[in-house]
Amino acid sequence: KYAVDLNFSHRLVAVDGPGKRATFLRTLPDGSSETRIEVFDMLHVVPPQVAPDFIRESPLADSAGWVDVDPHTLRHRKYTNVHALGDVANTSNAKTAAAARKQAPVVANNVLV
Repeated sequence: KYAVDLNFSHRLVAVDGPGKRATFLRTLPDGSSETRIEVFDMLHVVPPQVAPDFIRESPLADSAGWVDVDPHTLRHRKYTNVHALGDVANTSNAKTAAAARKQAPVVANNVLV
């Protein structure tokens, strides 16, 4: 409806604001890469969602690198005195401030129990 194009798995490498051009690099399945230059009126780029290294490399992380919590209680599955919310938790929701705002009362309630 709005002619918005979604281009997943592209890495933004340069922006020419005055020229309204964005350069993206994409790694292809065969390991080669492709450079694309896109003309834009509005540009919205979202970085890859990954937990920070100190979480991914800690005993708190699951196999995907997120803090391993029960999605209903947000309590860690192994360390019962640890809770997580927002961008580091392995919940299925988007990693946004809006999600953290909804998760905070759940954590607060469960910490008090």
